[in-house]
Amino acid sequence: MTRVGTIDHLLKWGPTHVNICLLTLCPAPRREASCVERRPVTSTWPGSALASVRWLVGLGRGPVSTSVAIMEIVTSCDRPDLKCTAEAAFRVKWPEFLFPHDPVMLQREALVVEFFPQFDVLMLDGDRVVAGGWGVPIRWDGTMGDLPAGYDSAMVRAVEGHQSGVEPNTLVYMTVAVVDGETGRGLAAELLTALRTRGVEAGLSRVIAPVRPTLKPKYPLTPMASFASWTRADGLSIDPWIRSHQRMGAAILAPCPGSMLITGSVADWESWTGMVFPETGSYVVPAALGLVEINVAEDSGTYSEENLWVQHL
Repeated sequence: MTRVGTIDHLLKWGPTHVNICLLTLCPAPRREASCVERRPVTSTWPGSALASVRWLVGLGRGPVSTSVAIMEIVTSCDRPDLKCTAEAAFRVKWPEFLFPHDPVMLQREALVVEFFPQFDVLMLDGDRVVAGGWGVPIRWDGTMGDLPAGYDSAMVRAVEGHQSGVEPNTLVYMTVAVVDGETGRGLAAELLTALRTRGVEAGLSRVIAPVRPTLKPKYPLTPMASFASWTRADGLSIDPWIRSHQRMGAAILAPCPGSMLITGSVADWESWTGMVFPETGSYVVPAALGLVEINVAEDSGTYSEENLWVQHL
């Protein structure tokens, strides 16, 4: 996690000394602007909610970086003109069988956009989308037993809780993606930090995420609990995405074996994966974290995605 300061109070954090400056603060739409005190910003923002934040991100090492790029974080509803561009850029980051065919996502996506626009953000380099992410607020009592079953369950709890007037206290990071060619710059961490700031400002005291580990498809036969326990010599996970969360201070909670459930016909799965499934059985499919169960007699394929809960706050 990088630290943020005003333009006249540049801070450096961590071994890479990533330099960030807060250049401008724009209040959220439909809220009265207030004066912004010139002081370092960490977990909360002074004044009104942020609709747009400009970042000056250092790309090199050392106390002062000579290579910088101005980034702007906006809500998706602020820039509807970028919707198609963003969707096209992020679609390639996920396997074909996943998000486009998740029934829970399809049923509730419009409500998530309507209910929680403040937690749907894009990071821009000029007018070019370089990263994006979104989250949902839920009520969670902080115990393992009250964790949602996973990604889909968190979305359902958020939507139904909002409709029922349940006061949320937890932000769930749902999806974060960095476009091809922009990885390795720490943009995902910056986006997560921006989402967390919005959550804290909204009164959410906890932050959790159902993580989809980057390397898990290489080990589809390994249970998530075992995979999550594999560490490097420095004690951090072997997985780069889990490691990114750990470096932001996140702790591993537990696997979520029923995070997403994707079903389709045998023809659907052959189309989504570019494979042939001539007989009933369990199949290793590229980009899947576990096995896909094919039943030829019933003309069905089922994939239950197992993710990993981590907690940031």
